[in-house]
Amino acid sequence: MKNERYYYGILSKEEKAAYRMIYNGIKMRALNIVVPVYLPPKQIQDVYLKVLYDNPINKAFHKAVIRMTENKSGHSECVTED
Repeated sequence: MKNERYYYGILSKEEKAAYRMIYNGIKMRALNIVVPVYLPPKQIQDVYLKVLYDNPINKAFHKAVIRMTENKSGHSECVTED
């Protein structure tokens, strides 16, 4: 992850943790990205969009389609779909 990420720089501590998890999960083309940060699904979706905005050229990021779910432990989970 490069240092000049605009949206990453304006996120809260919890949102930055979610951002890194989503970024790394998409980069590795993970099928499921569990975000063990207690943020509402809407906020996780906003963080996901900020990952896309900060990475406009990376095709892997824009091909990733996510569906937000909440797992049994209450963590948000991004499930990628093709």
